Amino acid sequence: MDILSDIQLIVTKNRPVSGRVMTMARGMVRVATPQGLIEAQPGPNLSIGDEVTLENGIAIKKSRGSPPIFQV
Repeated sequence: MDILSDIQLIVTKNRPVSGRVMTMARGMVRVATPQGLIEAQPGPNLSIGDEVTLENGIAIKKSRGSPPIFQV
C-alpha cells in the first residue's frame, strides 16, 4: 500500500465505511467509497461488484437477508 491508502485506512478505521469492490489483486481489494478508492484486505467470499463494509481495514461482504415471503 502507498502512504495515501494508509492514511485513508487510519481516518476511516474508527467508523464503518460502505462501498463496492472494484478490483482484486495481490491479496488486496480496492473498494469504491464516497471518500474515494480505498485498498483493504479481503474478507471471505468476495468478488468484484460485491457491496462491502470496511471495518478495521478489512472488506466484509454485506449480507442480504432473505427476501420476504408473502402467503395469500
